[in-house]
Amino acid sequence: MHLIKTIITLLTLYTSSVSAEIPSPFSPLVWEVKVERIGDVLFRYTTFNTESEYPCLRFETIEPVSNKVLRTKDYCKITLPFLNDTVIDVKSEVQMVDYMNFKLTGNTFTFVVDLILRDPASFLLLCSLKIDGPNISEAECINYKLVN
Repeated sequence: MHLIKTIITLLTLYTSSVSAEIPSPFSPLVWEVKVERIGDVLFRYTTFNTESEYPCLRFETIEPVSNKVLRTKDYCKITLPFLNDTVIDVKSEVQMVDYMNFKLTGNTFTFVVDLILRDPASFLLLCSLKIDGPNISEAECINYKLVN
């Protein structure tokens, strides 16, 4: 009888140590996550559902050995330099926003923003930011039509 109790106890301990916790699912707001290495850090960008209450981008630098997030910048406000530096909050002031054409070249990350404001105005913007070690610059945007 004692042997049976010992075996049951050992099996219980074994199964509880083998069964891992089910990881929590990603937020349904997350659409895409990409990671690239830049020098001594990892650069991660996350796109969120642009039709949700959080239609933003997130930029992060990560220490690759410990996976510690070094810096985080959420990109929810867009400055329009060609309109007297008007700042547009994509969470409340746009009818639609879309992010595309993500590209990392050297330490410069570029992307295109298609922006339709609530008052009928739309802009196609080319934005870029620099990654310098753990630091992430502010994103700067220009009118995409002036580039092409």
